[in-house]
Amino acid sequence: MIIRLLLSVTLAVIAVGLFILNREAEVKTPAELEREFILSSSAIDKEVDLVLDQFGIEKTWVRKREISDPGGRFRRVERRVAVPPDVLPAMLNRELNSLARRFRGRAVATENLKENSVTIQIILQQTVIQTVIVKVNPEIDRKEPGGQLKKI
Repeated sequence: MIIRLLLSVTLAVIAVGLFILNREAEVKTPAELEREFILSSSAIDKEVDLVLDQFGIEKTWVRKREISDPGGRFRRVERRVAVPPDVLPAMLNRELNSLARRFRGRAVATENLKENSVTIQIILQQTVIQTVIVKVNPEIDRKEPGGQLKKI
């Protein structure tokens, strides 16, 4: 009984020690956080283009602009994306959320029923770095592999 008690106390002390060491390893300086933020923002911007491409969204359907934050720390990217009816904004949101999680961020979507659009914001370090405004447009034509236009 005493051996079990000593073993339990020893394991508890080791667990607390490892927890404290792990927390100390995660603490980053503000300069490191800033550098990580800038690198992640740039990588996410490129990855968003790849996600849109995976959904068959052509570059001509995307209007992209950069907006400076008030502090001048970075530029937030806003994309207005027109998509055909076969592209589901919920699926796009899922993929963008998966992308954001790889960079320790998240994607939050809101639907505007009045304008029939979905706004997806990618948040990193509690800052919105990307905004993707998806609007379904039934008049968009996709190009078929043969080069002919296909009405969707």
